[in-house]
Parts: sequence; structure tokens; C-alpha cells
Amino acid sequence: MIFEVKCPQCGTPLQIEAEPGQEVEITCPQCGNTFSVVTPAVGAGTNSPQVPSGPVPTSEPLYTGQPAPSQQPEELKVIDESTYIPSGDEDDSSQKAWIIAVCIAAALFLGGLAFWYFRFYVPQQKELSDFNLAKSKKDVNATRKFLSQHKDDATAEHRTYMLGVVRAFVNDSTSWVSAKNIAFGDYADVQGVTALEGYLKAHPNGLHKAEAQSRLQVLKNNIAEQEEAARYKEIDISFTTNGSTLSGGYNCNYGSSEYTDMYGNTRYRMQSQDIYVPDGKQWRVTDWNFHYGLDRMYYPKIVLDNGYSIQVNDAYAQNFAIPGGHYFHIATPAMKSMSGDFYEYSLTISLYEEDE
Repeated sequence: MIFEVKCPQCGTPLQIEAEPGQEVEITCPQCGNTFSVVTPAVGAGTNSPQVPSGPVPTSEPLYTGQPAPSQQPEELKVIDESTYIPSGDEDDSSQKAWIIAVCIAAALFLGGLAFWYFRFYVPQQKELSDFNLAKSKKDVNATRKFLSQHKDDATAEHRTYMLGVVRAFVNDSTSWVSAKNIAFGDYADVQGVTALEGYLKAHPNGLHKAEAQSRLQVLKNNIAEQEEAARYKEIDISFTTNGSTLSGGYNCNYGSSEYTDMYGNTRYRMQSQDIYVPDGKQWRVTDWNFHYGLDRMYYPKIVLDNGYSIQVNDAYAQNFAIPGGHYFHIATPAMKSMSGDFYEYSLTISLYEEDE
């Protein structure tokens, strides 16, 4: 660093190059006076006079009749700081301060990162993992466990989804209890099928889907068996007669043909009540059985509402089918006994209902 100083003997301005705080001995080239100065330290005032720390000037000033000028320099000025190179100690102090600052910044960064990781990242990953696990189980217990464990930190999306699962479970259970009470009750075949089909339609992936499907199949099988059994028709007729008079009435499981005479008495025709074959169906004669108490008897007949008639024995032999949409009755003419005695008469006709 370059400083400017005036010679205390003759006042000649001089420039010196020295380090801050250094004591320098100077010899004035003008008057030969030798003196010493101490350069100011860095940051200290540079315009105040410096007191020499060395010996007093070696040459005596000439007497001129005037008071001798001060042997101290009037002022010491910094001319150029660009030539100043800090000492090793100062450089080490700056480097240490920089290192400490970097360490503090790194510690703050790592501390903040650790706080974010353990306070936010880890809980978020745990919540996501528990959500996926509960979702994969498709179990309301796992869903309720998730909602309990993450009642404070579950995301809005996950909470909404899980609450929907719980509501679906409640609705599913309520619907199942209602359907089950019908499907497992007495005489539940048709109503049970309706109830179970309604449950499966409302809850296609319900918790009780397998049980509902299993019970539904059982009920459908029952209905199919009942419908198949219902296709087999049997007309049973029995009475006691002497050929002209009935004793005890005319018995037919499809009903007898009755009328009231002029005296108010119930009379029976020797035939069954009219029987209807539904549209889209036909009743085929598959068998017949005939018993009577005489040596011989008239054959019973099948008589349709259009006037067509056929003997039962011929109907059986010809595999005859009574067409749908028609009424028919069974006519049972009886022969008179020669003695007038009453005898038993019975007839069974078997038919099978087919789809036309």
C-alpha cells in the first residue's frame, strides 16, 4: 500500500510503500533528514499524524533564526490500497468465517429436509400405502381400519372413497337381510326368486353375491320341478250307479257338471265340469285306467267345445292332444245293470301339458 508523508525537517512531500501498521525509517532526499513513521492499521483513521516509534532523527536541523520544525510528519495519507496484500492470518480468518457460514447453511438445509421428510413425506407415503392395501382387500373392516388410523391425515379423495365403501356396505347388508328373509322363508320359490334377482341387480358385486346366486339357483330348480310336475295332469272320476241313478253324487277332481231340477234338487250329469286348456299349450293323453262293476261298459269320451269328441281309448292309442284355447269335458255314459243293483265306476285319464 502506498502512503504520502511530509518530511518534518523541510516539509518535502514523500511517498512510501509499506504494510498497514508497519514502522518505516525514511531519509528525506531533499535535506537528508532521517525519521521513522508507523503506517496506520487497516480501518483506522489515516489522516491523523503518526508518532514515530524509532529513534529521533540522526541529523540536526540547521539554525535559521526560526523555530525548528517538528521532527514528526504532519500527516500520513493513503495513496493506493490496490497494492495491499493481506497477511496470512487475515486470509485464514476470512476463510474460516466462510467455512462456518457454509456449514451453518448446510445444517439448516439438511435440518429442513429432515423435517419435511419425517413430518410430511413419510406420513403421506404411509397413508397412500394403507389406502391401497384397504382398497385391494375390498373389505369393510379394512376400510374402517383405514379411516380410524388416518382420521386426521387421510386425503380428501381417499376419505371420500372409503366413506363410499362403508355406505355401499351398509346398503348391501340392508338389502341382503330383506331379500334373505323372503328367499329362505316358507313358500319362497317365486317371491324368493324376485327378491334375490332384485338384490343381485342392485348389488352386482355385493358381499353376499355368491350366497344369493346359490340360493337363487336352488329356488329356480324348485320352480322348474314344480312347473314340470304341473305339466302332468290327471282327471279322476268316480261314482256309484245302477246305470240310471247316482248314489252319493258324481265325484271329479276337476268338478262335476251339476244342475238344479224343477223341485230345487241338485242333479248330476254323467260328465265332468268343463276344463280349459290354456292358450299356447296342449294336453296330450298319455294313459288311462278304467274300472266298472259290470261285464261291459260304454267307453268314456273327450268332448271339445267345438263339438268334436273322441273315445278315451282311441285318444290314447292315437297320442291325441287336446288343443289350447279350448274347453272340454269327460263324458262317462254308464250301462244299466240288469238286476238294478248299484255298482262302482272309476276312471283315471293321464295327460301331459306341452308347449304348442
